[in-house]
Amino acid sequence: MWGNKWRFGIFKRLLVSFLIALTPLYALGFYMYEWSKNEIKEEITASAQAQANYYINDMQNRLNQISAMQYELLGDPYVVQLANSPESLESYDKIGAMLYIRARLQSVMNSSPWIKDVRLLVPHEQLRLSASDGLDTMEQAAFNTSRLSSPYRLVHDAGELFMEAASPLIAYGSTSEYRPDFIVEIELSADALKQDMNLSNERSYSGKMSLTLGDGFGIQSSFEAPEREGDYITVQARSADYDMTYIQWILKDSIYESLNRHVRWFWIFSILTLSAAALFLLDINRIIRLPLAKIVRAFRNVEAGNFNLPIHHRRDDEFNYIYDRFNQTMASVRQLIDQVYKQKILLQDAELKQLQSQINPHFLYNSLFMTVRLIKSEKLEQASDFVHQLAGYFRFVTRNAKDTVSLADEIAHSRNYAGIQQVRFHDRISILFEETPAQWKDMQVPRLILQPLIENAFVHALEDKIEGGLLRVSFQVADNGLQIAVEDNGDHAEEQWSKLYSMLNLPQHDAEVTAVLNVHRRLQVKMGPSSGLAAERSELGGIKMVLTLTRAEENNDPVNDRG
Repeated sequence: MWGNKWRFGIFKRLLVSFLIALTPLYALGFYMYEWSKNEIKEEITASAQAQANYYINDMQNRLNQISAMQYELLGDPYVVQLANSPESLESYDKIGAMLYIRARLQSVMNSSPWIKDVRLLVPHEQLRLSASDGLDTMEQAAFNTSRLSSPYRLVHDAGELFMEAASPLIAYGSTSEYRPDFIVEIELSADALKQDMNLSNERSYSGKMSLTLGDGFGIQSSFEAPEREGDYITVQARSADYDMTYIQWILKDSIYESLNRHVRWFWIFSILTLSAAALFLLDINRIIRLPLAKIVRAFRNVEAGNFNLPIHHRRDDEFNYIYDRFNQTMASVRQLIDQVYKQKILLQDAELKQLQSQINPHFLYNSLFMTVRLIKSEKLEQASDFVHQLAGYFRFVTRNAKDTVSLADEIAHSRNYAGIQQVRFHDRISILFEETPAQWKDMQVPRLILQPLIENAFVHALEDKIEGGLLRVSFQVADNGLQIAVEDNGDHAEEQWSKLYSMLNLPQHDAEVTAVLNVHRRLQVKMGPSSGLAAERSELGGIKMVLTLTRAEENNDPVNDRG
């Protein structure tokens, strides 16, 4: 239908203009990009592979040099003499030998920044001589003999790297345990290896690097690792003697930055692209942007609450249809807002009148009966006060002039009601009623929101208590407003809580309207969705009804802000 009505509509003109202007340019650009990318990728990959091979060979040579110094220590006469016949040495000669050996160990340690420590271990004498720590015993630094069984010259244990060289294994004791006479152990620094690896490959296209042993020990570079497998190219080299694998991930994004070599072609392509884009944008500005700007301004007026600004379009295209429908929609919205607002006001009045009409005849009968009892007992002053309380109760309940009152008046009415019940159940039920926070007393709230909760506690929880009944009304100032808690210690709390919780969380049209639900709905309509009731289990053993009140500015309720 739209295609027949707007034969030269926005979509067709946009598609034709886009294809004519950009198809040949992007075809040329794509070809240039792919050709340059492949060429640079091959060159950098070959260079990185050569660098990886050089790095692993250089590392192997440096480790070979360290290993050669390690085996020289194995043949040192002082080492052999100290390890095989320490009892033949005088104390002075023994100390001299140890000082000489430690100097040799320090010389080996200082020969390479990779070396963290060099140690001479004599298991049967329980001696440990360290280049950095000096003389110690084997009990304090036990040696893991499994390191000697590795087929490779570089092993790791407990997160550390070691190079081990030992004299031939011989049997000790009756258990025929095979141990070497002495061991020359070189501990390598993983941090130094990592730093050296980072310094050896500081290129703009370098990504993450790692150096791993065959059985899982790894050193990771400090560069960022690619997030996805397709983001990088992998280059690796291996040393069989030390069971090491060097892996480098080259970031593709960094590689392609070197496409700046083809800057001349880039500028030619950019100028052509910008020229085509400028022509295209001029056409888009006339066909699409200006009409869209007009409708965007119209929607901003709607967001600001102005629904009375119609918009018009002079061309017979899609925007003309959108503008007409926008104007019709705004007219319908204005009508619906008026209807919904009026319906909510009428609903509040109807629910309040329903609550007022739900005066419990049983409560009235019991109150009159209590008045008669007081008079017959000649407690005339108490009977007079009781009648005044009843009069105040019915005067508040039946008053129709206003649907809102101050929180102080609502609480005064609730206290009056609780006082009436206290007279009736003075020997069975106690009432604790806290003071209202002063800063909340003048707040306007719907009428009859607290007294129904107290009445519900008496009727369903406390009326049948033979003794020890307790009702407590407390106030808590919270971040989102004021919370009023009505608690009791009635029986069957679990069953009552389940009913109240289900009723308050049912959709409005599914729940039977009771006094409690009436209060909950009127609070949400009048004071916003953050106000209302919640049912909890009380610390007293019964039910705790929590009434939450929030101020109007915290609710941002458009219905309440209509004046």
